[in-house]
This record gives sequence, structure tokens and C-alpha cells, in this order.
Amino acid sequence: MRLFAESSSVRSNHWVAAVIAGVLLGGWLIDFVLNLIRHLGFQAVRRGGELYIRCGIVTVREYLLSAGRVNFLQLRQSILTKIFGYYAGMVSCTGYGKEKNEQSVLLPAVGRDDLRRSLSLILPELRPAPNRWRPPLRTLWRTVWPDILLCGLLLLGW
Repeated sequence: MRLFAESSSVRSNHWVAAVIAGVLLGGWLIDFVLNLIRHLGFQAVRRGGELYIRCGIVTVREYLLSAGRVNFLQLRQSILTKIFGYYAGMVSCTGYGKEKNEQSVLLPAVGRDDLRRSLSLILPELRPAPNRWRPPLRTLWRTVWPDILLCGLLLLGW
């Protein structure tokens, strides 16, 4: 004897939740693969006062930047790269990373030890400044509430 009968609307909610999860995961996977192809074969070489950057296998892009015109270096970490201990180094420089779907990558994925070594070889004049500013805890809530809300809605529909 069943106490609760499973209705067809509950089954259709499972299906809808699975489709939404599949679309989100598929979108992330497509973006990951496109980024991988875009940065495969990445090279950053210092020649005197210039940086030569080359990347891509389908569409090869080459850049020649003046090292003196690099304004700053920004280190980025996503949740996934933070788990594995990797960083991405982005530079702000005139003429680099300004087109659509283009990022100003200097170091696509490096570990902490390789980061310092690579920076000392490629841009020795730039030194990473210590992070002195800690965001207030309330900014964490502003960042995660949409994800929590989406998960809650999916669970309620589940």
C-alpha cells in the first residue's frame, strides 16, 4: 500500500529540473572547451622591452606589447581553479584584449609557485601587491543569493 501516490506533475518536474541542469552544465562545458581551444598553444615571451604573445590552434592570434605600457596585472581564480590551486593572470595594456570575446591573458593557468617564477621572467617590473582589502561579509550574500535561490527553486520542483 502506498501512502503517497506519485503524480505525473511531479515526474514532469523532475524532467524539467534535469533539462535545466543539463542546459546549464552543457553551456559551461561548451564555454570551457571554447576557452581551451582559444588558449591552446599559449606562449608569452619577453624580448627586451616587448612581450610577444601567441595563442590558439584554430584561429592563431599574435600580439606584440610594450612591457612598459602594461598598467597592471590582475590575478583571477574561479571556484574550480581555487580548488586546484591555479591562477589566471590578466593584464591591462593598450590594444590587448579589447575585441569581442577576447581576454587579455598573460598567464592562462599557473600554480602559485610557477606564478611567481613566470612573472619574474615575463614582467619583472611588476610585483604583486598584497591583498590588503577584505570585502565585508554582506558582499558574499549578494554574490551567492541568486545561486541559492535557483537551487531552492529546483529542489522545490524536485
